[in-house]
Amino acid sequence: MDEALRLVIIESAPADGDAAETELRRAGIAFAVRRVETQGAFLEAVADCDPHLILADIRPHAFEEEVLTIVRDTCPDVPLIFIAESSQEATAGEALERGAFDYLLRDQLSRLIPTVRRAMRHRQERAMQRQAEQALLASEERFRAVVEAAADAIISTDPHGNIVLWNCSAETIFGHAAQEMVGKNFDALIPKRFQRAHREGMARVATGGEAKLIGTTVELAGVRKSGTEFPIELSLSTSRTRDGVGFIAIIRDITERKELETLLRSLATMDELTGLHNRRGFLTLAPQYLKLADRRKRAALFVFADLDGLKSINDTFGHQAGDQALCEVARVLKQTFRESDLLGRLGGDEFAVLALDAPVATADTVLARLRETLRAHNAGRAFDLSLSLGIARYDREHRASVEELLAQADAQMYERKREKRIP
Repeated sequence: MDEALRLVIIESAPADGDAAETELRRAGIAFAVRRVETQGAFLEAVADCDPHLILADIRPHAFEEEVLTIVRDTCPDVPLIFIAESSQEATAGEALERGAFDYLLRDQLSRLIPTVRRAMRHRQERAMQRQAEQALLASEERFRAVVEAAADAIISTDPHGNIVLWNCSAETIFGHAAQEMVGKNFDALIPKRFQRAHREGMARVATGGEAKLIGTTVELAGVRKSGTEFPIELSLSTSRTRDGVGFIAIIRDITERKELETLLRSLATMDELTGLHNRRGFLTLAPQYLKLADRRKRAALFVFADLDGLKSINDTFGHQAGDQALCEVARVLKQTFRESDLLGRLGGDEFAVLALDAPVATADTVLARLRETLRAHNAGRAFDLSLSLGIARYDREHRASVEELLAQADAQMYERKREKRIP
């Protein structure tokens, strides 16, 4: 030992302590000893010297009945060895069952030294175990503090998918309190249409199969307590225990991010003034509309409209009136065409419409309806809106790209605008 053995001997007669000290000296073990005969003296010695080991003589007049209880209450990590007569071996055995480290018969004190050494190793192992337990507890407390402070939901499950950890952010994001969710299956957080695939995936990972989602971040849908779905970002990892493979999910509510992305896409493809698609948005979506027309085996009409005299409106009534005129053109187009049709402001005073499921024969009807809506709109206005219109047909016999349709309708529109200027 690196330091002197601190020993307390509970003796009934001085000869008992002498024999124990003799064995220790013979073995070359450095020690400091307190020898006591009463319970009070024993308690005082334990408080004063913080012993490494306690030897207790079993005699009818000693307080052996209370020794185990006192040691358990005051110094539970200190090994207790009883010394007994051969006739007291049964009593010593009972003490061993009740928590004593070991016992020695008085006529076998030659076993004292190996027993002491074994007791010291046991004490050291217990001390190291206690330190490990305390470190683990501190680590767990730090981990829980981090988990509870996290802005993301952190949810842990056992190998059966039942929730064992549910942090504060999980309560905020999903709306369930921890006591509502601990013990329930993770499936409760997933839309029903995805639950089967989730269970199959977790079972595959648990049996050593391919882990498609482990270690990656994916966007999925979650379900709040109210039953509403919302977009989430999920990072999944495994947690291996003696019972099998559990899972740790870190979940972020990305509702605001998705709304921002939608807004940004809208700003990139929508005309802020009129609320119609801008040139980029219109030309991006138009090819998809033509593909849809092909699948439905229907015709489509491409209408190009130019607001006449926008510069004159701006010069006479001001640019605010000019902006208002553009908004009113957008309103006229919305009133004339269906919600399923594609409407856009291509820039300046130019507008375009791609009307699906429109038979070629209705082109004149569509233009007539547009002009009628425009006349009704102009009634009682400070100035009349006037549109120059061009139209291109798209069907099996008139296939063209969006750019070609735009060029055809644009050319027709300028021809009609030119005609308006001829005296």
